[in-house]
Amino acid sequence: MEQVKEPKVKRMNVDFHYGNVIQYLAETYGTGFEVVREAVQNAIDKSAKNIFVMIDCVKRLISVYDDGWGASEDEMTKKFQKIGLSFKLDQAGMIGQKGIGNLAAFSIGRQWQLFTHDIKQGEKLRAYTFDRAELVKGNDVAVQSETVQFKSPTGAPFPTTSMLRIVDVDQGVLRQLGDKSTIERTLREAFNAKLRSGKISLRVAYRSSKNQFSEFAIKPMRFRGAPIDPEDYETDHGAVTFEFYHSHEPLKDPSILVLHQGVYSLPLTNFFKLRVLPSELEPLFNKGYFEGEIRLGFCKLNSSRSAFEHNAEQQSFVGAVEQFTTEILQPLVEQFEQSDREERLKRIAEGVLRKMKSFLTKHPDLLPPGLKSLFVRKRVEGSELPEDEVITPPEKKKPKQPLPRNIFKVQRGESKNPPKPRKPAVELRDGLTIQIVNPAADDELIWQHSRLTPQGIIQINGMHSDFTEAYKHGQSICHRYMFLLVQKELTYASLSPHEGHVFSQAFEKTFLPFCKASLFE
Repeated sequence: MEQVKEPKVKRMNVDFHYGNVIQYLAETYGTGFEVVREAVQNAIDKSAKNIFVMIDCVKRLISVYDDGWGASEDEMTKKFQKIGLSFKLDQAGMIGQKGIGNLAAFSIGRQWQLFTHDIKQGEKLRAYTFDRAELVKGNDVAVQSETVQFKSPTGAPFPTTSMLRIVDVDQGVLRQLGDKSTIERTLREAFNAKLRSGKISLRVAYRSSKNQFSEFAIKPMRFRGAPIDPEDYETDHGAVTFEFYHSHEPLKDPSILVLHQGVYSLPLTNFFKLRVLPSELEPLFNKGYFEGEIRLGFCKLNSSRSAFEHNAEQQSFVGAVEQFTTEILQPLVEQFEQSDREERLKRIAEGVLRKMKSFLTKHPDLLPPGLKSLFVRKRVEGSELPEDEVITPPEKKKPKQPLPRNIFKVQRGESKNPPKPRKPAVELRDGLTIQIVNPAADDELIWQHSRLTPQGIIQINGMHSDFTEAYKHGQSICHRYMFLLVQKELTYASLSPHEGHVFSQAFEKTFLPFCKASLFE
C-alpha cells in the first residue's frame, strides 16, 4: 500500500514591533464587526467578486470565503516580515497599512488561519497558521506554512480561492455578531459603493449556539427621501461633493457616508468619534432630515480604514464640511425644525380646542357671555341636532410639498442674506382661537403666560420659560399646560374687568406655580 507523503511544514519568520501590533489591535478591532469588515476588505483588495461570511457559534469559528486572486507564498512571506513597521503593499486597489489588518483576528480569537494560493501563477493551495501565543514571544516568532492536499477551500456556495478562518472566537463576540442589523449596517456602510455598482456579492450566514441557522445577503443602501442636486465645494486638493436626500419627517439613525475615491465608504459618525470634525456639527447631521453621501477623490485612509490620515488634505476635507454646514445645512435644519414645531403646536392646540368645545357644547351656559358670539355654528344638512350643538369641522391638513432639487444652490445663494425667521403662530379660526406668539420687548405679554384679546383670541406667550419647559416635556404635558391657560382665559372673560385683573394676578403668582409642580416634576 502506497504511503501518502506528509505535507512539508515551513516556519515563516515574522518581524514586527510587538508594542505597535498589540496597541493597534486593542484600539482598532475591539468588536467582531470591525474584524469581519477587515476580512471582507482584504478579500475585496484581491478583486473578489463573491464573498461569503460564516459565523459558527457551535464550532466557535468565523470563516470568510472569496473568489479573488489569492496570494502567493512569496507575497505572504514579505507580508509577515514587515508587520507593524509601516509596511504597505504597493498594488493597485489595495488600501491597507502597516500589514497587520489580517491580525485583527487576535482581538477576538486564538488563531488566525488562511488558506490561499495565487491562481495566476498556478500555485498549490497552502495553509498559513498563526497562533496568538506567538505574539507574546520575545523572539523566534513564526507563522506555520504548509501545502494542503485539497485544491480549494469548501463550504461556500461558489468556487473559492481563499478562506480566512478565525479559531476559538470569544463567545461574547459570537453572540454580539448575532445582531443582524448591526453587522448588516457595518458591511453595507463600508462597501456600499461596491455593492451598489454590482461589483461584489456579499452574503452572511450565522449558526447560533442552539444550532439555529440563518443566512442573508448584504444589499446596497438606498437612501431615504427625495433626491437633491449635488453641491460641490472646491478645495486645494480637489472637489468635495455633497449628494443628499431630504425627508420631511426626521428619520431615525440617518445614514451619511463619506465615499473615498469611489471605492470605500466610511460613516460620517467615525469622523466625529475620532474628533476629526468639530463635535458641534454632529447634531445637525443627526437631526434626520438628510441622508446621503459626501464624495471626494483625495485624502489617505488611516491604518484602521476608519477615517483619514491627519494632513493638509484632511484639513481641506474638514473645511469643506464646515463650510457646507454653515452655509446650507444649519439654515435649512432651522427652517425645518421651525416648521415642524409649528405643526406640532397646531396639533396640540387643535386637541385643546376640540376638548374645550366638546365640553362647552354640553354646557353652553358656562361659555362667557362676551364670547358666545364668537362661536361659529353651522347646520349640517340632514342633521337632527340643533344648530347651536353642531360645530364646524376642522380643515383638512395640507400635504407637505417636496423641496426643489436645487435647494442647496438656492440656499447657498441666500446664505449671505438669510431671511428673517417668522414668528411661530398657531391660529384656529373656528370660534375660539389659540395663537402662539413671540411678544416684542415692549409688549406687556412678555411678562405673562397668556391673554385674551377683544377679538376672542387666546394668545399664549411662546417665549415664556414655562412654555419652553412644557414643550420639552412632550406633547401630553404641553397639551395640559395649554389647556390650563385656556381655562384661565375663559374664567377671566366671565368676570368683570376689575375682578378679571385680580384673578389673573393671583393665577400668575399663586395658582400656576402649584400647577407647574404637578406638570414638570
